[in-house]
Amino acid sequence: MTTVFSYAKTGNSVNKEKYANVSPVCPLQGEALELGNQITWKRFENEDVKFFIIQRSSDGQNFKHLAMVQTQNDLDSYSFLDKQTGNKQWFYRVIKVNQQGEGYYTEAISLK
Repeated sequence: MTTVFSYAKTGNSVNKEKYANVSPVCPLQGEALELGNQITWKRFENEDVKFFIIQRSSDGQNFKHLAMVQTQNDLDSYSFLDKQTGNKQWFYRVIKVNQQGEGYYTEAISLK
């Protein structure tokens, strides 16, 4: 089950306010490359997404914000390269945040 959060964006930071369970969103894909771990995901056509938050965890339970990616009207596919992997296993997930500030988690993936 995926979780939805309400986000308030202030400057470059995002604050989580409340949550409830919802159904899963699009799958996250990833690949371990020489330069680091690359994750990719899609925004469905006409999907209400304002920005994405990429999160990373070393244990698959405790995720921390890694980066924020703004949506672009002409893009449906997005990617992020994590160059700070240190040759260890990491778990990643993406939060899609809509215009109302609600965020939807993808399922987590693991890369090494």
